Amino acid sequence: MILYYQKIKQYINDYLSGVLNISNFEYEVQLKQFAQQYNLSMDNIKNLEHNFSLTKIDFIPHINKVRRIIKVYKKHDIIPFFLKCKLLKNIDLFPLIFELKIDGMMIVINYNNGVLESAITRGNLYSGENMLDIVKHIIPNNISIIDRLELRCEIFMSTITYNKYFANKFNSARHAMLSIVSNKKSSIEDYLKLNILVHDIDQNIKNIFLKQQTDIMCFLNKINLSYVPYVIVNNENDLNNFNIDLIDDKSILHDGYVVKINNLRLQNLLYESYSNEYRYSVAIKEIISFDSVVKNVIFQIGKENKIIPIIEIDLIKYGNLKCNNLSMYSMNFFLNERINIGSKIVVFFNGIFVYGYNNTNHEQYNGDLICPLCFHSFVIREKHGICENALCKNTIISIIKAFSKNIGINRMGTNTIEALCKMNIINEPEDILNTSVILEKYNQQLEQKNIKNFKKNIIYFCNTINLYIKKIKIYDCLFLMGVSRISYEKIKLICTNYKSNIMSFNFDNIKILNKLQINNLNLFFNNDKNKKRFLDLVNNFCN
Repeated sequence: MILYYQKIKQYINDYLSGVLNISNFEYEVQLKQFAQQYNLSMDNIKNLEHNFSLTKIDFIPHINKVRRIIKVYKKHDIIPFFLKCKLLKNIDLFPLIFELKIDGMMIVINYNNGVLESAITRGNLYSGENMLDIVKHIIPNNISIIDRLELRCEIFMSTITYNKYFANKFNSARHAMLSIVSNKKSSIEDYLKLNILVHDIDQNIKNIFLKQQTDIMCFLNKINLSYVPYVIVNNENDLNNFNIDLIDDKSILHDGYVVKINNLRLQNLLYESYSNEYRYSVAIKEIISFDSVVKNVIFQIGKENKIIPIIEIDLIKYGNLKCNNLSMYSMNFFLNERINIGSKIVVFFNGIFVYGYNNTNHEQYNGDLICPLCFHSFVIREKHGICENALCKNTIISIIKAFSKNIGINRMGTNTIEALCKMNIINEPEDILNTSVILEKYNQQLEQKNIKNFKKNIIYFCNTINLYIKKIKIYDCLFLMGVSRISYEKIKLICTNYKSNIMSFNFDNIKILNKLQINNLNLFFNNDKNKKRFLDLVNNFCN
C-alpha cells in the first residue's frame, strides 16, 4: 500500500505544481489507470488527491474555477467554431482579437485592495500551487485599484535570456523556466530572469469597468502591467490575410495564437452559459509542413513486446525542437502506407510532430523483418510485429515484467532484469525465482571482471523476489511459461476452474478458451521440455 500511495502522491503533486505538461483529461485518464492497477475506486483516488492537496503547504483553491480553451488547427475553423454557439448566430463577430499563445506556464494572480495576494498555478482547475514567492519579484506588489482583481497570466522565459544563460543546459526556454520555478534552491536572481504577461482578467472587473477586450490593455497599462502581443482583425478580409508574423515577438517562444471576441457583453453571455470552457476564445495551432525523405527503416521494441517500425528522415528543426525519426505506430500502418527507403514524405507540426506522407514510388517496404534483439524474423499478427522466438531476450523480459506486476511486486527493477538477461544469468522466465543461482552466477562473472559491479542492486532484487515467492500460485507458474495470446486474467480463470485439466495437459475441454488459445497451449506443451519446466515450477514453488 505504501508504494502505490507514494506513486499516486508524486503524480498528483507533479501535475498540480505544473511540472507535468498534460491536459486535465490526460490527468483524469491516468488516475483511472491507477484505480484499475491498484483495485481502487475513483472515490478513493479523489480522497487521496484531496488529502495530498491539504498536506501541501502552499496549495490553495482558485477563487474562480479555471476553464479550458478549446483548440482548432486551421484559421478557417475560427468563425465556424464561434457560430456553433446558438447565442452567436446572426451576430457580427468582428472585430476579433488575435493574441500570441505563449509557451509557458499559466498562473492566476490575485490582488486584494491593490495588494498582491496570491499567484496560483492552473493545477486541477479548482486549486493549484501558490507561486507568490516567485511572482512577487517579477510584477508590482501594489497597484492603484480598490477592489479584488484576478489576472490570468503566463509566466515564461524570453528566448534572449534562454540563449544567454540556459541554452547549454535545457532543450527550450520553457524547460529552463520550469526548472527555475520547481527548484526550491532557485535564487531571486533566477526569478528575475522570468517574465509575466497578462492574457485575461476577472469577468466581474470586465462587467463593471470595461466594454471591449481592447479596453483591458489600457486598464493594465495604468496599473503597470503588460498584455500579451496582439493585433485587431476587423473583418473577414483581414482574417484571410492574417499571418502569425503580425504578432510574433521573436523573443517569446509560442505555440500558436488565441482568438477572442472583442465585445465584452458577448464574452459575459458566453461565460455564464458555459461552465467548463472559455467559449469566447479559441486557441489556434496551425499545422506547419516540412518536406523530407526516408533515409532508413529500423525496428524497435515497443510496449507489450510489439515491434514498431521507425523511419529515419532528414533532420527537421522547428524553434528549439528537432526531429530526425518518426514512429509508424504499427506494422500494419507502416505497410499499408507503402513507405520505403527513398520515399518522399511530408512531416506536419502542430505542437507535436505528426506523420504525413507523399510517397512517389508507391512500393511496399521490401526489406527484411528482423527482430532487433534476437535477429530472428518476426511475424505480423493483429496489425503488430511480434517476435515468436521463445528465447528472445525481449520476450523473456516482457514476461518477467508482467509476472512481477501480476503478483504484486511494484519495484522489481526493470534495469536489473534487462542486465541479468543480457549477462545470460536469466535465460528463461522462471529463472528469476532461483535467487541463489542468480547470486552465484553473478558472483562468478564479477570475479572474472566481465561485468560492472552493481551487487547491491542484485541483492535487493533477490531479497524482493524471496519475499513474494510464497504468494506464487499455479496460474503464476503457467503465466511464466509465456504461452502466447492468453492473458493473465484468462490463465487465472482456467487454473481456478479447470485445475485438473491443466495438470494433465488436457486443454481441449476447457470451454472458456477459444480454438486459437487451445491450439497454442497444445503446441506449447507438446514439447516435453516445456512440460517438465512447468511441473518443476509447480512442485518447487506452489504450496
